[in-house]
Amino acid sequence: MILLCNSTKNPSDEFISYLNTRFEGYPVRKGDQFVFNFLGTTLEFNIHNTLPKEVVQINKNTRITIKPAIENFVKKIIKLLINR
Repeated sequence: MILLCNSTKNPSDEFISYLNTRFEGYPVRKGDQFVFNFLGTTLEFNIHNTLPKEVVQINKNTRITIKPAIENFVKKIIKLLINR
């Protein structure tokens, strides 16, 4: 599962493991969004991709990859400008 996040920092393996534990049992699919408060910081996540493509349930074996959403946003803007 790939999550886009409003943070530009790379998350630690421990943080990703914590997310797995915290959201274990949650059903998610591409496009879902959620907000998570962690140590006084509000993190906004967007489910960018899942495998399989339909609804998946997060469990302790779910592999989570977190990418900064800003990278995707910049790529989309550049693509729009190029295709003008």
